[in-house]
Amino acid sequence: MRASNEEGDAEDPEVVDKILTSPLRRGDGTAHALIERVLQVSAERWPGRGVRLTAPVSLRTFYEAFGFRKTEGPFLEHGMSFIGLTRKSRQSRDSAAAKSPKGPDAFATTYELL
Repeated sequence: MRASNEEGDAEDPEVVDKILTSPLRRGDGTAHALIERVLQVSAERWPGRGVRLTAPVSLRTFYEAFGFRKTEGPFLEHGMSFIGLTRKSRQSRDSAAAKSPKGPDAFATTYELL
């Protein structure tokens, strides 16, 4: 995930680049646990900010179960049909603004999420 602290982007959601699971782990709850962790870290690191991601059209229902809603697409990426989905924050932006980290603490790496 990335956070940008530039002026004027407080309304922009945080972007999750990719959430991948091994084909051997699909259907065993791993993806569910990863999404829950991403949402938890996002709420802790960037309170009051939404989360945006792109996913294959076939996973729309999966992400909607976590509160994501289709916001763009479908569009082709690497020959597959994808959609953009956004999940609004469940915290108010005003109360969250004071808690939002600045500088190096505004970024989370893959390793921090696991």
